[in-house]
Amino acid sequence: MRSKVDVSFVVPYVELDHLVERTIRGIKAQKTSLTVEVILVNNGPGATPAMDGVLSLRCEKPGAGSARNFGAKEARGRFLAFVDSDVILDENWVEECYAEITKSPRIAAVQTPVVTSSLNEASPSFLDRFRYVYKESITRGSFVFLNKDNIIINTAACLLNREVFWFVGGFEEGLLRAEDRHLTLKLLAKGYFLSCTMKTSSKVYNTKGLLKFAWKFHRQGRDDRRINEALGVAEVKKPRALNSSSVLYRTYRRLCLFFFSLGYAKFEDPIAPVSFGPSLLNPLLGLAPSTLVIRGAEELILINTKSQQVVTFPLKEFDWKFPLTFGGQLQASMKEQGFIL
Repeated sequence: MRSKVDVSFVVPYVELDHLVERTIRGIKAQKTSLTVEVILVNNGPGATPAMDGVLSLRCEKPGAGSARNFGAKEARGRFLAFVDSDVILDENWVEECYAEITKSPRIAAVQTPVVTSSLNEASPSFLDRFRYVYKESITRGSFVFLNKDNIIINTAACLLNREVFWFVGGFEEGLLRAEDRHLTLKLLAKGYFLSCTMKTSSKVYNTKGLLKFAWKFHRQGRDDRRINEALGVAEVKKPRALNSSSVLYRTYRRLCLFFFSLGYAKFEDPIAPVSFGPSLLNPLLGLAPSTLVIRGAEELILINTKSQQVVTFPLKEFDWKFPLTFGGQLQASMKEQGFIL
């Protein structure tokens, strides 16, 4: 039987590249007196490599949540450190997180700022520049979601109490995105506390292309809807407005939001939703310039891309005519909220 350690690092990955190796080196370079182990979980089609001082595993079930659970089952640590394969930790990361989480047995999880970074800081790509602006807009650049609007433990780099993690059932394995939000809601439902230390941080990089990066918002929308239905959550916080005057940034963000909306509209319906707006045609349809409409198989979803407000209507109760009319007090309310002209 393997002896116990203080912290087990669990690193899932799909494609083995230089970033994975840098992530492992960053973990091994931690300046700490704690005993740690590193578990690397292959969740992709490639071969599982052998690395010195690393327990390499293979998880056949797709999804980061599945891979993290798979690695956590083999972990010996009192605490579980989940680190994404595109994240590089500061050298004092585990020491500061451990100091924070051991302040109280009611603290279930600790996170730190995750700084959006580029592999080429001297000349970052358009996507990296977009990521800078986007993260600055939603979390002031920290990637910390512990305010009243967004309470999420960011599993890109976090430390969790292993016993509590399994008490709430670990990660939901049916989700390809938003598994961190689901875990957060389960922890809060059981009365546990979430914490953040600003004494350390980590850096997150990106190797995806423009379309692949945008498409992940589709999976985010779909899985957010699944979580809402499973846990009875009334609403999901949509991506916020982008604080940038760049038309290119805003256009690309609109693509991301469209994919999110497409996923959220009907995640398992075989009928592809139809969308229209925001466009120059909006005034002709009776829509405000910032309104995006998703027509799913059973419901109509209107999204105000400026305020991020969302309303839904069952199609069977909706008279599908243009300009869109809702009648009476609802018509006035929709106008006041900026959905229609």
